[in-house]
Amino acid sequence: MFLADNKSDESNICVVCTAEGEYKIQEKPAATARQTKATKAPSKASSPVRVVCILGGFTFPISDGDEVERLEKSISERADIREEYVKLLKRKSKHIKLFQFMPSVFSDEALEGYNFNGANVLGRRKIAMKGYSIFSSCFMDAYESEGLTMEELANQITTAIKQTRNRMRQRTFRVKRSIEKMLKEKSEY
Repeated sequence: MFLADNKSDESNICVVCTAEGEYKIQEKPAATARQTKATKAPSKASSPVRVVCILGGFTFPISDGDEVERLEKSISERADIREEYVKLLKRKSKHIKLFQFMPSVFSDEALEGYNFNGANVLGRRKIAMKGYSIFSSCFMDAYESEGLTMEELANQITTAIKQTRNRMRQRTFRVKRSIEKMLKEKSEY
């Protein structure tokens, strides 16, 4: 993923996200016959977990808010998709907490517009997860046998959202630090 300003072609240096989620400074690759300036590098999901597909063409972890909305609509309309989604949720090991499992179901970017109660945070409107079956009744169906209560579900999802925000903040910080370092090195030349 290139984060350098594409408007100024005077620099051949860019910031790249590695497979490990770290940001590194490197030279821009030369355009080949098959690659033009308009080509976008594929974006990396924030989850290190392998990709899983279910009915309806859903790929997990869900990558954005539009897919969250589509999944919610699909499980309310089709019992087979709901059943398969609950089976996917049941893949969680009993030894890990729900908040640790959430990144394998939803990427950080997918959860950006949500919080459990829908409370406004710093003036930004958030959508209430408790009103969505994919976050409430499906999770309860999957984990009620493990003793999960609605109160514990709320706590686990709230923790997952906090960790999501922290990971996103860390990525932003690393990118800013890398860009500052790159600019400092460039100005020294």
